[in-house]
Amino acid sequence: MPMTTNRPIITAYCLDWHLSQSSAFHDLLVKPLAPYVDIQMVAWDGHQDLPAPQDEDDVTIFCQMPPTEKWLEAYRAPVVWIPMADYYAYPPNMPHHPRVRMVAFSHEVATWAEQLGLPYLHLTYYLNPTDLTPVQFEGERVLLYWNRTGWFDKSIIEKLCHSLQLDRLLFRNQLDPRIAPDKAYSLPPKIGNTQIEVYDNIQTSADYMALLNRANFFLAPRRLEGVGMTLLEAMARGCVVLGYDAPTMNEYIQDGITGLLIRAHSQKGTWRYWRKRVYRALHRRYHWYLYKRVITYYDNPQFQLTASLDKETCQRLGATARQAMIDGYQKWIASIPAYAEFVIGKN
Repeated sequence: MPMTTNRPIITAYCLDWHLSQSSAFHDLLVKPLAPYVDIQMVAWDGHQDLPAPQDEDDVTIFCQMPPTEKWLEAYRAPVVWIPMADYYAYPPNMPHHPRVRMVAFSHEVATWAEQLGLPYLHLTYYLNPTDLTPVQFEGERVLLYWNRTGWFDKSIIEKLCHSLQLDRLLFRNQLDPRIAPDKAYSLPPKIGNTQIEVYDNIQTSADYMALLNRANFFLAPRRLEGVGMTLLEAMARGCVVLGYDAPTMNEYIQDGITGLLIRAHSQKGTWRYWRKRVYRALHRRYHWYLYKRVITYYDNPQFQLTASLDKETCQRLGATARQAMIDGYQKWIASIPAYAEFVIGKN
């Protein structure tokens, strides 16, 4: 593979979103491996033809989207695929390629790798809590919720305001790309005793972090996460964090210990049930191209507060969440050399 200053250069293909909007793969891949390798991120839509590797031992990284069936047929160069738990699809010849390996940032993706029979490295990402301001539980109860997908609708927001006895809700109402516009909704200036502040034009990470630094409660915004950077930022601050009981929220949150999990109405509403049903339907329809995607319950989640969230409980939940991030960050740092070896290796 190409070299610079005695270090390899590896091309990593990713969606344009991960270059223009999200820093996830910079944090998960480029930054931790910077001491070992120069990774050049290149935008790719998952379909267009890609150039051939310069050498048969050149590693190519695919972030979330897998290589195409055509590319796998044409080249036998090493492939490192980093799928996410919120989207998972692969071409039928993927398991038969002799040099594909996977990096799994969740238990769910590790399970998929085992099912495919592909070598994989299971990692758990944590950010550095010392970079973030610790939460204070003196004064107001302030919850931050970013409406990215419409998953938590107005009715559950109203219920949360009452159940958590919130003084203030910081409501960021900015949908992710390709989310239907009708998933956006408005809130009144006040819900019961909760004051509502609406933010619909947050443009920078600094502006978002300014909101997070005002909050001591946090509602994870999506029903599935590849990793969940906003969730980890809130836990690292020591917020009382609430998340839907699905990957990866339920891999970081220990219910009642480091946060609170929100569950579906019934067993048939769980993400595993719907994932299996959708997979079977798609496999019958598109049997020539193996396809998997994690799908969750389409109706509203439920929220039932089973324990009193007095000040002491909030402090305990927040402190335990922050400590879990402190401990986890040390493990993450310790895992990076093996991560670099796994990615750079030519096998």
